[in-house]
Amino acid sequence: MSRFFGFCTVYTAVFTALLSISLPYAAAENVQTASATIAAPYRFIDETIHKAPKDKAEYHAVELANGMTVLLISDPNANKSIMAAALPIGSKDDPITQQGMAHYLEHMIFMGSKRYPDVDGLMTFLQKNGGRTNASTNFMRTAYHFHVNHDAFNEAVARMADALAFPILSPEYSKKELNAVNAELVRAKASDTALLASIGANTVNPAHPNAKFMHGNRESLRDKPGSKLHDELLKFHRQYYSANLFKAVLYSKQPIEQLAKLAADTLGKMPNKQVVEPKIDVPLYRAQDKAVLLQYKPLQPSKSIALSFSYPKNEEHLFRAKTGAYLAYLFTNNTAGTLSDYLIKNGLSDSGLIALPADNNGGNESAFVLTLALTEKGWQQRDHIVSMIFQQIKLIKQSGIDDAYYQEIRESLKQSFQTTDVPKSVGYASALAETMLRYPLANMIDAGFVADGLDKAAVMEKLNGMTPDNMRMIEVSDGLNPSQHTTPYFGAVYDIRPFTAQQKAKWLDFSGNPKLVLPQRNPYFADDFSANAQGVKRSHPKVLHNQKGLKVFHMPSQHFGENPEVTTTMMFTIMPNQPDLKLGVAALAYGYMNDLAQSQLSYQSQIAGMSVGITPTETGFVLNSGGYAQHLGKLTTDYLKNFTQTPLNADQLEQARKRLLDGLEAQKKAGSLAQAVSVFHDFERYPTFDWDDLYASAKEVNLQDVALVRERILNNINGLRVFSFGNFSDKQVKKLVRDVQKIVPNANHDVYRMRYPDVSQSERKLNHIVNVPHEDNALSIIYMPKGYERLEGRVRASLLTRLLSRWYFDDLRTDKQLGYSVSQGVYTIGKTAGLQFSVQSADATPAEIMHHNQRFFNESWQKLQDLSEEDVARQRNNMLIHLRHKPESLSQEAGRYSSDFLYGNYEFDTRQKIMALTEKLTKQDLLDFYRKAVIEREGFVFASQALGSKAKNGDAAQFEGYEKVNSIAKLQKEFEIKEY
Repeated sequence: MSRFFGFCTVYTAVFTALLSISLPYAAAENVQTASATIAAPYRFIDETIHKAPKDKAEYHAVELANGMTVLLISDPNANKSIMAAALPIGSKDDPITQQGMAHYLEHMIFMGSKRYPDVDGLMTFLQKNGGRTNASTNFMRTAYHFHVNHDAFNEAVARMADALAFPILSPEYSKKELNAVNAELVRAKASDTALLASIGANTVNPAHPNAKFMHGNRESLRDKPGSKLHDELLKFHRQYYSANLFKAVLYSKQPIEQLAKLAADTLGKMPNKQVVEPKIDVPLYRAQDKAVLLQYKPLQPSKSIALSFSYPKNEEHLFRAKTGAYLAYLFTNNTAGTLSDYLIKNGLSDSGLIALPADNNGGNESAFVLTLALTEKGWQQRDHIVSMIFQQIKLIKQSGIDDAYYQEIRESLKQSFQTTDVPKSVGYASALAETMLRYPLANMIDAGFVADGLDKAAVMEKLNGMTPDNMRMIEVSDGLNPSQHTTPYFGAVYDIRPFTAQQKAKWLDFSGNPKLVLPQRNPYFADDFSANAQGVKRSHPKVLHNQKGLKVFHMPSQHFGENPEVTTTMMFTIMPNQPDLKLGVAALAYGYMNDLAQSQLSYQSQIAGMSVGITPTETGFVLNSGGYAQHLGKLTTDYLKNFTQTPLNADQLEQARKRLLDGLEAQKKAGSLAQAVSVFHDFERYPTFDWDDLYASAKEVNLQDVALVRERILNNINGLRVFSFGNFSDKQVKKLVRDVQKIVPNANHDVYRMRYPDVSQSERKLNHIVNVPHEDNALSIIYMPKGYERLEGRVRASLLTRLLSRWYFDDLRTDKQLGYSVSQGVYTIGKTAGLQFSVQSADATPAEIMHHNQRFFNESWQKLQDLSEEDVARQRNNMLIHLRHKPESLSQEAGRYSSDFLYGNYEFDTRQKIMALTEKLTKQDLLDFYRKAVIEREGFVFASQALGSKAKNGDAAQFEGYEKVNSIAKLQKEFEIKEY
């Protein structure tokens, strides 16, 4: 997807939250026309729905008798049946006395309903039938969704419809679920995104709904004089959960007529209260809220600025013009001589300018935001950079609006829409339900891809609004120490002050600035979408080269033969493979410097529907490329040639060093559960190094080290493994392999095989404790029994997880309310699989969590023994249904082979083996595995605890006989390292 719609950096996430931006969803063009047939209790809507050309599903929309609009999607190839529903009620509609109410109600919807009163009845039903559900609330809307096996879809829809229309909202569970809402807030306080969002809410017009506290907690949601919490909960549901406000999506194999009847029989029962969607009629920003500078010190080390320009109207209805996209393309582009190019080449930023057009900002306005991640040098020159941004604005205005750039945007969007395979996932259905709230029915799929005509007046109006007086600016730096203000509930500290006349004059003085130019045209756009491998039938990837030091595999798509895209992975290695910390850190620095040097090529390839990148290590490098096949070979070799010639200079090394150190510092400030679980990741990854050693090496790395690692990996390669998937012919793959070996020679000695610490026969019991700078605690523990081959253990752990995960969540989360984040899953180290249990809690200590764990283990052991063979067979069938799913995109299909390639299984039969083993699984197999792993602990056990800032002596869980682990690197060396 085009970069100006796919801003995927931490900075955009942060500033999107801060500035109340809601970017349009760009989901999946042929036209589906619904008939005008009217039949009670529903009628088909006479409307055309523009879908992607490659989408063979049938789309129709109906209006139910109660006023609800439901999109029906009938797809014979559907893997799962899906329902999604959304209504335009969110935190903006919270009563001022009970802020967080919309979010609180979203939680309570799942706590039983009129026809299905069991608490968690919907979740339990879905779990038994291969499904799951979730929901979310934001400023503008509340959304619900689930997926389930086809044969359970009708009942699942009935259950969800009843929950939305007639929830019990029991006072007993109201109090319990409030704990979960509160725990979400505590977890969010460890996120810069959430903290910045709270600053945004605290600095807008206090009369605007965006000023409300969206999350809710025990303080905001409680009984108050004249406002009883439970009464307000019931009132909020009565007031807003009305059929005429809801939009829903039903996706299944069923014919359209059956889906229409299902919608009418279930969703049609929701009362229509004739609710008028609340409108916002106060400005988001007053005059005093503009022309202001905000400063914030982040939890994670970083330096950045953002400039936000506001506009008085919501512009979602103008989606066809892509006015914001046009400007974003000009600002973000980093071809030679542009602002981003200057910033990167002069060491002021390592990513360049990122533009975020927001057609909906705060519900009733729009915005255009420019964000920039800065180096230390860039931070010191930030006023100069702001001046250059205004210089760029003036340059665009003076140069006039150019249709040629718009055509590049249109072509990029058109190609993406026409060629991309869109998985029909829960996310897809949820996005459709949400876009139905915001866009015409006809364009709910293609709204993000339509570019019908350049509105030059609208572009100029946007530019004219980009002035200091219409700007809010935020500076984020770990070197700041703000102290003026603290946000309620979150405790985010920030400063705010008006721009001075001197600041504004300095920004608009361009006399000392370098000359800037507008972007060059993009040479990488494809115009040939020929299917090079269509019709080639293979059951697994074909070996094109099978030499000692050269192994090449290619697999044409068997499901998406018309897709013009291809992906390639090339692993260049030096054998024998000897890890070296110093050179490994130097390789990371070299990779960063290469990214800077090739930023223009990377940007142009993204816009043209391709991607390319290299990850170097001290023992080789991995070259990944993908996208439209026409120019991918040339792009790959161009990038590799440039990689061999990446310039080395001291300034860029210092940038690399700072980014490496910042990344290591960020690990220490990650969330509590993330830090607990990272211990397992560090142990399983070979080789691993301790944080202190990595930090010391990053501080000491020099240009000689970088030059040495570059010389090493460019002149000593003696093994190459290649995996290609998609729209290349065998001949094209062979040519590309020849071409890359001309650039980086391969001595053809041996190929690398992944390695791992072997715990298959270990009975060691380990305990690791880390202190974290957050309020909440976390405990994660893995149990890995001895005596199982790789896939035997994996299938047992996977099937057990289908049973245990729901029980664990219901017990520790819903009933005991230990924390918001409660999960159980499969964990694998090397060829050994086991069970993982994790809790993050703002209220319970690790000792208390482990106490409940032990109780749960004993109770679940009894529940497993009491299971009927029918219960086990149902979950086994659910697992097989999932394994037999057809891939829904080229990337999904490629993923079925890439893992085997990575781990050296050149038979590419892991999935088939897993299915065969699953078919043979019995209840006794599950009991034996659980008994050995969890009850008797006959194998490897590893507990990892994170103690929060409020922890006291005795809060850590005590494990009798367990070894305390201080060094993961030392621990790994105590295990045999094996090859896959």
